[in-house]
Amino acid sequence: MTKVKTESFKETRALAEEFIEDVLRKRKPKTGALVLLLSGDLGSGKTTFIQGALRYFGVRRATSPTFVLMKHYRLSRAKLGVKDVYHVDAYRLRSFGDLKELGFGDVLKSSRALVMIEWPERVRTSLFKDAKMISFACGEKENERIIKF
Repeated sequence: MTKVKTESFKETRALAEEFIEDVLRKRKPKTGALVLLLSGDLGSGKTTFIQGALRYFGVRRATSPTFVLMKHYRLSRAKLGVKDVYHVDAYRLRSFGDLKELGFGDVLKSSRALVMIEWPERVRTSLFKDAKMISFACGEKENERIIKF
């Protein structure tokens, strides 16, 4: 497990960009989406990290899908094999069944998709056994975040 401390929103976003590139370059060809599970308290940096990951793909404006549950970003050009990025906020969900109603099962089948899920503990499922877990915590200073991979 790697533990990183960031001291600003900018550092958290930059860390996400580096992390995404590293994970995608090391990824072995497989069938199915690359899934990242982001766990941590409210305000601990999950959405900021996802914004950084989206910046890696050229998406400059991204907000949390708290009320729409899932946002889909279709990239104009694939980057390191990713053509579709999904940002899921599962905080208001009760189970994986709630995601299935949104067509999420098909999303997980795509090897050209990156799926980032905030609050994954709300939709625990065995489908995420190969997912990468990232945990977030607030540090001692106002904008300090502790991120564990």
